[in-house]
Amino acid sequence: MCPPLPTRSVLLSRAIALKTPAGWYGPEGTARNSLRDRQASVFAAELLMPREAFCRVCRTCGNDVTRVAFHFGVSPAAAGVRMAILGLE
Repeated sequence: MCPPLPTRSVLLSRAIALKTPAGWYGPEGTARNSLRDRQASVFAAELLMPREAFCRVCRTCGNDVTRVAFHFGVSPAAAGVRMAILGLE
């Protein structure tokens, strides 16, 4: 079972907090600094990795980020960020 669904503002604040040493989470060598870019990243993650399906696959794969990423056709980094946002780490 997935954890309770956080509010959209909580999801966005978790996504904003995911800052790497190189800058905000983004493609290799880029830093996403604007609020609009971060909101677009959260939207894309929700579109590519829907919450219920993502939770189900995480349970099935034992939260193995590589297997989950392969299932959804995303990078392991993107799957890891989605796990962190949903509190599935």
